[in-house]
Amino acid sequence: MIWPLHFTGDQDQAIEICKEAEPIARSLKDQVRLGKVNFEFGLHYFMKNQYRLAETYLLKILELPENKETNALINSVKFPLATTYFSLAQWQKAADLYTEVINSHETSDSQSEYLEEMPFMPYTHCCHHLGYIRALQGRIQETKELLKKGYTSPLEQVSNLQSRAWCALWHSAFAILIGEEYDSLSRAEKVLGIVEGSDSPVLLFLCYAAKGNALAVDVQLEDARIFYEKALKAIKDTPHRRYVEAVYCNLIQVALELNDRPAAERYYKEGFPLVELNPERDAPRFDFLKARLLTGADSPDFEKAEILFSKSIRAEQKSGAVLLAAQTRLYLAQMLAQKGETERSVSLLNEARGQFKEWGIPIWQQKCELILIRLEKGNVR
Repeated sequence: MIWPLHFTGDQDQAIEICKEAEPIARSLKDQVRLGKVNFEFGLHYFMKNQYRLAETYLLKILELPENKETNALINSVKFPLATTYFSLAQWQKAADLYTEVINSHETSDSQSEYLEEMPFMPYTHCCHHLGYIRALQGRIQETKELLKKGYTSPLEQVSNLQSRAWCALWHSAFAILIGEEYDSLSRAEKVLGIVEGSDSPVLLFLCYAAKGNALAVDVQLEDARIFYEKALKAIKDTPHRRYVEAVYCNLIQVALELNDRPAAERYYKEGFPLVELNPERDAPRFDFLKARLLTGADSPDFEKAEILFSKSIRAEQKSGAVLLAAQTRLYLAQMLAQKGETERSVSLLNEARGQFKEWGIPIWQQKCELILIRLEKGNVR
């Protein structure tokens, strides 16, 4: 019953089923059945962005004694646990587990197998998630190789709708990071063409968000905003919170690019409460966005904006998300130029430009170069 309820947005009913199942498993003194209940508890809290609680339940399974009965369950929990660390911005812990799962499937030639406990194909998910982490770490070529491994024609043919939707989303999220559409739009449209006939608000949310990402990268900003808002509307009356904060972050940036400051401020206000659910990952992004809002105000608060930009950069550097830190550094440099601190601005831009060049991200390298050219001409805007 658990997964149909998740995808229809009835997570609260799903947790009640877990609570009914737990005492039954305990009364049977069956470690595997109790482990499966803990598995579902963990996934329930995962979908609600309560990742610390999810980790607590998933780790209980790794504490089980390894034997013939428990081995399959212990191995199966590594993928959702990796995704929990992924969601907590514990990028290296997640990367290590994803790599272990990928290597295991490749060694056993089982890339197309599904987990018994959840309706996902772990191999393709792990390739996409690990690819996103490598992009955050500036390892763009590795990301592209991982996407190729996880998005082959044979795997696509046997992928179910849940796997297609989630993986299309992370493909588009990578596109957002590097500023290149990278075939994410056609993939999102293909999956959305199937999902639009679904009764699942969660699947609709995922596919609308994926298309919004791809449209934003393709600079179809008004259309991107429409699809982001469709995504939020799809899960409005559900407790689903996974990836919702990212949609708000992207909406804020789209609104700023459209010079629609009132909308950007409204999206920020609506999305900010989500930070409390997962501050490790989301606080640096919302600090960055708040700083952008402050620098674009009629009366800019440069001092507070610099504090927030710097705070965001430190947090992203500490977690290993060096690509996000470099992008934030570019916006800090723009603000310093606006403030009249040209020398500091040029120094930061040259640093960021060098990083983007080293990582192979031409769009962001060009952004730095264009600002440097304007500064040379005395244009600080």
